[in-house]
Amino acid sequence: MPHRNCIAFTLVFLAAGFLNAEPSKEPKEQAFEKFTCDGNLFTAMIPSDWEKAEEIILGRQEKRYGVDLTAPQMAEGAFTNISLIYFGPDHLMFKTYEKYIAKNMEMPRKKKGEKTTGPREITFNGRKALTFEVQRYDSIPPGAAKPSYVLIYQKQIVIPAKKGFFVMILEAPKSAAKTYLTVFDKIGASFKPNL
Repeated sequence: MPHRNCIAFTLVFLAAGFLNAEPSKEPKEQAFEKFTCDGNLFTAMIPSDWEKAEEIILGRQEKRYGVDLTAPQMAEGAFTNISLIYFGPDHLMFKTYEKYIAKNMEMPRKKKGEKTTGPREITFNGRKALTFEVQRYDSIPPGAAKPSYVLIYQKQIVIPAKKGFFVMILEAPKSAAKTYLTVFDKIGASFKPNL
C-alpha cells in the first residue's frame, strides 16, 4: 500500500510541475502562404490558418475575381474578414472604381457612432490608389428577430488598373480592428496586381 501512495504522490507532483512549467518556445508568428487569383490577375501572401473562399465559376460569370478570408477567432460575436478582389471592366454593377467607392460609402440612415472617412489618394506598392474607412453597426446574427448590434470597422484600398480595378477590404469589429490591421498591412505589402 505505501508503495502505491508513493507512486500516486510522484505522479501528482510531476503533473503539477508539468502544468506550471514555462513554455519552451514563444508562440508562433502568423504563417502565410502564396495565393494566386484565378486567371493570374494578382498574387498575395495570405494567412494560412484563415478560412479561404474563392468562387471561381460564379466569379467568372460576375466578372468579380478573388478570395474572401475569414479569421479563425470571433470578437463580440462577429468574424473578421479580409477580401482581395478584382472587378473586371464588364462587371454589371461597378463599371468604374469611382462608382464602387460612391456606393460603398453610402450611409442613408446614419446611427450615432457611424461614420465614413475619405476617399483619399495614397501610393500603394508604387501605384496610385484610394483608401476610405467606414464604421457602421451590423446586426449579429444577421436577420435575427432580436439581434445584437456590433460596431464594425471597414477599411478599403481601391487600386485602379488599365482595365477594371482591384480592391482590398478589411471588416472587423471595432474593438478588434487594431489587431487585424497588422495582418491586413502584411497582405497589402505582398499584393501584386498583374494588370
